[in-house]
Amino acid sequence: MYIAIDFETQGFNAETDAPTELGLVAFNDKFEELYSLNYIIQSPLTKPQSNEIIEITGITDAMIAGGVQESEVVEQIYPRIKEAKAIFAYNAPFDNAFLKEMLKRQEAPLTDVLVVDVMRDIDYPNRFNCKKLSHLAYDHGIVEHPDNLHRAINDVRLMIKLLAKYDLQKMISNAKEPKVLLRMMTKGPWEDKGVSNEYAKANGFRFYPDTKSWCKEVRESEVEQLISGSKYPIKKVT
Repeated sequence: MYIAIDFETQGFNAETDAPTELGLVAFNDKFEELYSLNYIIQSPLTKPQSNEIIEITGITDAMIAGGVQESEVVEQIYPRIKEAKAIFAYNAPFDNAFLKEMLKRQEAPLTDVLVVDVMRDIDYPNRFNCKKLSHLAYDHGIVEHPDNLHRAINDVRLMIKLLAKYDLQKMISNAKEPKVLLRMMTKGPWEDKGVSNEYAKANGFRFYPDTKSWCKEVRESEVEQLISGSKYPIKKVT
């Protein structure tokens, strides 16, 4: 049994921003749904929702006030997570961070279950250059009504439809492979009008303001090809 998850949240920092919704679907080797759980969460970190977040997720303060206490959510999901062969999430570092912090707040031992990142641990064809979940699904012939997006359980089911297009064991093998952090040596915007920065962004690198650098975590087997095929120098981050 495998589990796929998706969080909606009040921000990007798992230590300070509250999770507002969790969608969880258990599935088997054939990508058949075994059961699903969906929670609007009352977290100790919950703050009034911003208009921007409400617009994106559709989750209001009233919905959160009538939601499930975070402690109860953890009580229900923790035994299921421990049973799973792997946890799947799209942009998994984000969801896994919120999952770990939620478990930590409720004094549940952190699980060592393998986490598979559906964004990075699938070998998508190069022609699929947009990695937004809804766009990537559409490129695979999976059409979802816009009203169904950005709600946790719907995004999880869309993710599983995408998973079903690929080999499950290959994804798991990719997830187990050691990861390497790379830095692309871009030029300053005043030097090339931001061309190299746009190139880094288009190739999946993320800008880290604290180090003022474009970095990307990749599988060990991908390093040589990325370095040799890049227009700009790439170095391993030690």
